Amino acid sequence: MTGGPGDGETPRPTVAVVVPAYGEAAIIASTIESIVAELARLSPRYRGERSGVDDGSTDDTGAVAERAAETVAERDAEGVAVRVLRHDRNRGLGAALTTGFAAATAADAAAGAVVEIDSDHSYEHAHLPRLLDAIDATSAQDVIASPSMR
Repeated sequence: MTGGPGDGETPRPTVAVVVPAYGEAAIIASTIESIVAELARLSPRYRGERSGVDDGSTDDTGAVAERAAETVAERDAEGVAVRVLRHDRNRGLGAALTTGFAAATAADAAAGAVVEIDSDHSYEHAHLPRLLDAIDATSAQDVIASPSMR
C-alpha cells in the first residue's frame, strides 16, 4: 500500500463519493456496503471517502446510514472513510449535492476526484473504476455516468 508524506512514497489521491439520499432507509446500508467495497478494490490507486447526505428524510435513512458507517469504521479493513451529513429538512437534490461536494472539496479533504452516485442503485457501483479510468486517461474535468452506461 502506498504510504503518506515522510515515508518516501507518493500519497494516493483521494476519491470522494457523494451519495444524496432521501427516504432510502430500506437500501442505504447496502448502498454504503457496495460503494465501500468498490472503493476498497481501488485502494492501491486511491484513498476512498464516501459521504452520504441524508436530505431531511422522514424515515430512518440517516440513522441507518450512521449505523452502516460505524460498522465500516469498526472493520476498518477497507481503509475507506464513511461520513454521514444530514439536513434538518428536505432541501432537494441540488442542496444535497452542494453539501456533499462542499465536504469533499473542503481544505481538509481536498479530494482529487469527486463522484456522485445515486443511493437507489440506478446504475451499478461497479462503474466507479470506469469513471476514474476515464478521468485518468483524459484529464477530464467532468465524467458522467448514466443508467444506460454499458
